[in-house]
This record gives sequence, structure tokens and C-alpha cells, in this order.
Amino acid sequence: MHNASYALKLLQSEGEITIASTGKDDATGQLVTKEYRVEGPVMLFLTTTAIDIDEELLNRCMVLTVNESRDQTRAIQTAQRQRQTLTGLLAEMDRKAITGLHRGCCDL
Repeated sequence: MHNASYALKLLQSEGEITIASTGKDDATGQLVTKEYRVEGPVMLFLTTTAIDIDEELLNRCMVLTVNESRDQTRAIQTAQRQRQTLTGLLAEMDRKAITGLHRGCCDL
């Protein structure tokens, strides 16, 4: 992850990055080096299970965490069960009708 985070920091700060990669030539089967150039501006999503994320990368990113508590799991399961009831199905129909109305207004 260290090399990848360094490349991401460079891309964000410099606006571009060039990376060399080795692969096989389709015609000859010989190993060849290809350069790939990526230009910014860049927006990226990083997902990881690592607890320790590079501090410099943290300064350049917005970090979102997942609430894995039992209370959160219980709330999700309650909401899922609620959607399967008559009240939940009627609420979903109302939501779809309101969303359709809003989209229609946006088209005006």
C-alpha cells in the first residue's frame, strides 16, 4: 500500500503521474516496459480494512467509516423488516410517487 499511497499523493499534488510497468509484448512474447500517464484533477475512493492509513494521505482525503456496532446492525435489520410490512410497502409507493413528481418538476 505504501507505493500506491505515494503515487496517489503525487497525483493529487502534482496533477499528473507517469508510471512504468513491465509486461509481455503480444507479438514477440518479450518483456517490454510501458509507460502510463495519468492526469488530474483526480477524485478517488479508497477502501481498506487497514486501521493505520498513511497520515499524509489522510490529509488529502475525506475518510468515511462504517459503524459496525450491534446497535447499528439492529437498526438496519429493523428497517429491513419494516419495509416488508404493509406500512413499509405503502411508504415505498409514496416515496416513488413523490420522486416521480419531483423529477417531473425538474423537467419543466
